[in-house]
Order: sequence, then C-alpha cells, then structure tokens
Amino acid sequence: MKAFPGARSEARLLVPALMFIALVVAAVASLGTPLITSVATSFHVSLGSAQWTLTAALLSGAVATPVLGWLGAGPHRRATILATLAVVVAGSVLTVLPLPFAWLLVGRAAQGVGLGLTALMMGVARDHLPEERSASVIALISVVSIIGAGVGYPLAALLAELGGVRAAYGLGLVVTAAALLTAWRSMPEAPKAAPPTWNCSRRLACSASASAASRPRCPVSSWPSPPRARYRAP
Repeated sequence: MKAFPGARSEARLLVPALMFIALVVAAVASLGTPLITSVATSFHVSLGSAQWTLTAALLSGAVATPVLGWLGAGPHRRATILATLAVVVAGSVLTVLPLPFAWLLVGRAAQGVGLGLTALMMGVARDHLPEERSASVIALISVVSIIGAGVGYPLAALLAELGGVRAAYGLGLVVTAAALLTAWRSMPEAPKAAPPTWNCSRRLACSASASAASRPRCPVSSWPSPPRARYRAP
C-alpha cells in the first residue's frame, strides 16, 4: 500500500508498534546472557547447562527466522505475527512458573522464536508505509533490534539481583504480553499477493546450474597461443 490518503494517520500508529515489537523480541531473547550465573545457582545446575538458556533461544531463532519469513511473505502475515508472539508469551510464562530446569529451556526456546519477527516488521513497513518513509523505518527497525539486545542486559541483571531469576523473566512476560496486544491492535493485513512456495530456492538453484551448464566454454586447444619471436641466424 503506497501513499493512500489515510496512510499518514495509519503510519503514526504503525511505526511505534513496529519499533516496540522489534525492541521487545530482541530484549527478551537476550535475557539469558546476564542470568546464566543466577540460573545455575537457582536451579542447582552447572554453568555449562545454564548457558543453554541463551543457546536454546538463539538456536530456535535461527530455525524460526526462515520459516517465519516464508509464512509472512504470503497473505497470512498478520496471523503469523500474532501466532509467533503468542508462542513467545507462552514461553515467557514457562520461564516464570516454578517448574524444573528443563521447562525453563523450553520456555527460552519459545522466546527465541520471536527473533524471526524482525524481518516481518520490515516487511510490514515496506508494504504499508509511504515509499518515502519505508526505507528509513526499516533502517530504524534494525537499529532498535540491536538496542533491544543491549537494553536487556542491564535490566535483567538488575532485576535478578533485586528479585531473583523469576523477577527478571517476569519482565519478559509483561513486555511480550504488551507486544502481543500491540500487534493485535495495530498490525494490518498483508496485501494480496501470490502465495510463496518452497520450490523458489530450488528453482533458482536449478536455473543457476542450468545457466552455468549451457554457458559456452572454449577448449584449451582452441585458445590462441601467445606470439613467438622468430629466431634469425646471424
């Protein structure tokens, strides 16, 4: 949608929502780093095991990002965003409840799924903001996601010192629930487009290989030889 009459009023609500969601998912995913020592002490596990509270979030984010990008490229982008945030909220609940350490890892993996939403926020900005503004908003989303990762460190450490690990993860539950409510109220439907297919990358790879195979090649024997100086007897 480009330059609709109501685009400016819509952008006033949409841009802060995009920034807030990108900030929240980045901050929540980074909560594991400053809490590793506190998790090891609270759950009576080794530091190596406690480090999985960060690794699980990063791994699930790496897996979820291409999947969410594929789902969000079609007409179900709004539903994908809401469902993903619901998974993040459910994971935040698991991190707050007094459950065994394994459930904490499950909750952290669910929180890491939210890392895939950054690309979807950029897609929403591209499709629903005026063309002259979408590029700057996409750049701001990238910056905000980095800021969110940095903001999560001191806040989590402070809350863990004051109220323990559950208090730090409780902050994650509050902000992810707020992000879900924000997305439900402000995320527009995706514009009508052809549904994506998993065969796209395969077709690109096949066309690239076919192009390379059909490219004419000169045999070595047909290459021109360098000029040789003729020897004349004195």
